[in-house]
Order: sequence, then structure tokens, then C-alpha cells
Amino acid sequence: MKSSFPVQIDGRNAFSLVETALALGIMGFACVTLVGLLSVGLNSSRENIDRNALSQIVGSMRGAVRAATNTGTSSSLESGYTVRFDDFGVAVSPSNTDVVSFAAQRSAFPVTLPGGTTPIKGWKVTVSSPARGGLPLGNSVFWSTP
Repeated sequence: MKSSFPVQIDGRNAFSLVETALALGIMGFACVTLVGLLSVGLNSSRENIDRNALSQIVGSMRGAVRAATNTGTSSSLESGYTVRFDDFGVAVSPSNTDVVSFAAQRSAFPVTLPGGTTPIKGWKVTVSSPARGGLPLGNSVFWSTP
């Protein structure tokens, strides 16, 4: 049986209106799907950037506590101390407020280890994002030596 598609008009090949509408519908569906996947990909990318910055921030705060503990100046560490960071988790000077993306606050609490040994100081770092309405991004807890 001989196919009648595409239709010949005056010796020229052409697509019918139904075929053209079907092709446009398929392309429209594909475009909507791609736009939907793009937003999911951008959200996932932003979450990964935030996680990476959060890790960098907590590492920086932990390093400051370790440095003060190792040099014997741990009494100089104050609870409630806030440090501001940029998008990449790098500390920003307090006077430069234009690039602040995250604020990290450390607070101390006593930790008693099992067995009734000497209590040590625990630190909790709370990271928030002033650029996103001050929403907390996460907490990290670590300990230092007495």
C-alpha cells in the first residue's frame, strides 16, 4: 500500500496541518520539560554551593578554636562571637558588609564525658544567611580540650 504522506500539492511535497500541529505540540512539551529540569538543576547547584560554604565556615571556626586552645589563649574565645563570610565561606572584615552572605556565631557549652572526667568545652556554630532573611542553614557541634 502506498503512503499518502507527505501530501503532494502541485508537484511539491508538504506536511498537513495535523502533522505540523502535532510536531509543534511535541516540541512545546519538550521545552516545558527542559525548563522544569533547569530550575531543579539550579536549586540543586545552589544547595551544593551552600553546603560547601557551610563546610568551609565550620572548618574556619573550628580552626580558630583549635589555634586558641593550642596556644593557651582559649580563655580569649568568647561565646556569642559572630564572624561574617562571603559566598565561598571566606571570612569578610566587619567593615565590608556588601559581600556578606553568611553569618556564623559560636557559642560555648560545658560537656561532661562519660566516666565523670574533667568537663571540656563544647562549641556550637550556628550559620545563617542574612541575604536570605536570616534563615539558619545548619548547626555544627564540636569539642575542644579543657
